[in-house]
Amino acid sequence: MIFGDKALREMTTNFPQTQTAFLQISGVGNQKLSQFGEKFMFIIRNYINAHKIKNQTKPVYVGSTYNETKKLLMQKIPINEIAKKRGLSIGTILSHIEKISTTEPQIDISYLKPRSERFTEIAVAFKKTGGTLLAPVREILGEDYSYDELRWARIFIKRL
Repeated sequence: MIFGDKALREMTTNFPQTQTAFLQISGVGNQKLSQFGEKFMFIIRNYINAHKIKNQTKPVYVGSTYNETKKLLMQKIPINEIAKKRGLSIGTILSHIEKISTTEPQIDISYLKPRSERFTEIAVAFKKTGGTLLAPVREILGEDYSYDELRWARIFIKRL
């Protein structure tokens, strides 16, 4: 399975035709975008042309849970407080931040950047793997590093 039902439903509703729009689909990150994005967008474009569907221009997350997280980010609220206010896990908030920072890089999230020796170690491990997948980095660093910590660092490593 490549995409879950939720992602496929969003694709059939929002018809993402650009990388930015495709990244806004639930369950789509940079890895799936690079592996499958062009193939899916090609099919979506063909469907739109065949059925004469007008282009969708609104971002997928407008009015959704991403927008609520974005509002709190703009208030410079720490990740753990955003999670508490939203009643969501830190991992979910990190996935929101990752998607928002990719689709709207002008939003200032610099206040969230980890400032530690651990961040440097994580950055070096990502560089060694040559990719953005979390599991190979965790394999290098060990179980002392949580997936949430790696995801948090990855947000900023992508911006370097």
